[in-house]
Amino acid sequence: MLVMDPVLASRNLRSEYSPINSPAQHKQQFLKNIMFWLMLQPLILAGKVLVFPDPGDLNPEFQYAMRAMAAERTAKWRLDPQQLEEFSWMLRDDLERSLLQLPDRALLPLIRAAAPNREEDHYLGVLAQMRRKGEDDPLALLQSWKTRSALTDFHGSLRELEVALFMAQISNAVIVTDVGALWEHLHLHTRAAQSTPPASTDSAIELNAPINPLRRWR
Repeated sequence: MLVMDPVLASRNLRSEYSPINSPAQHKQQFLKNIMFWLMLQPLILAGKVLVFPDPGDLNPEFQYAMRAMAAERTAKWRLDPQQLEEFSWMLRDDLERSLLQLPDRALLPLIRAAAPNREEDHYLGVLAQMRRKGEDDPLALLQSWKTRSALTDFHGSLRELEVALFMAQISNAVIVTDVGALWEHLHLHTRAAQSTPPASTDSAIELNAPINPLRRWR
């Protein structure tokens, strides 16, 4: 299995977005990347997973071409509510982890606004519970934001579907994804996308032919 390295190449980023010059905004995503690689480590060592860098990190012209193709493909495309629901759990988790990085003086007003007219002990209890939950979460940062620049939670580079198609073509591989929106785009120009679904009045067709058609000639 081929897996693209999700770690950003800092040499292709502006200074304010670079993980080297501005590391605070990358900490959350970097922690996710490390956990991802630790989970895959046994498969990598066994030779089942091959890690490769983003070709665009090595060739800027290739990256520009892939982005242009992706922009053209998605120009009139919008996620429908069902497709957006696939990402809702991840967005909620990221929001909770982002809130946990706020200092107490910034998080307490948010807790009070969410449940007004409660005793102060209630708010302090909720805050303590959130802190304990963060300590038990392997993907949550325990450090609080120190500067305003760190308030930007950088979620990493979005990999274009065109890069996956390119890698699949040159390696004779098959693209695997559990994201419905990407699966839909993979089939936009295939015969499956152009065909119509069966009508509700269509009934099942019984075929009496043998499973192996060559048997009739033996």
